[in-house]
Amino acid sequence: MADSAATVAMSDHPGVAWVAALAPIPVAFIPEVSFAVDAAATADSAVNVANGARLSQQLALESANSAFTATGELSEGAISGANEIIPAGQLGNPAIPQGLSKFATDTFASPSGPFQVHFYMNAVSGAVYYGLDYKVIFNSP
Repeated sequence: MADSAATVAMSDHPGVAWVAALAPIPVAFIPEVSFAVDAAATADSAVNVANGARLSQQLALESANSAFTATGELSEGAISGANEIIPAGQLGNPAIPQGLSKFATDTFASPSGPFQVHFYMNAVSGAVYYGLDYKVIFNSP
């Protein structure tokens, strides 16, 4: 009786009549059923990929924005994580006021790629100088 039930069920699914000749097979292994599961998984996967890309862009934008204040100056976090790259007195640009060192922030992600900000700051007082050569430098690939 089980075989005839399997045969009747298989007759509703063209192309899988060969299944009736096999031992009882769990429903999950009938090709149409597994294709339906695969199609649903693929649809969910496509949504997850699209959401992943959107989230990645959102995180990159948030990271980039975290480097700056609403007025375009460096955020406290960007300044506190910065490293001195040229000490005061060793700068070659005479237009930079005395006592300032050149600094580079940590790297921030952005939708356009990772970047650092180069700026001048008095290492003793912590005063940042925005008057000259304050710039974003994109990291090389």
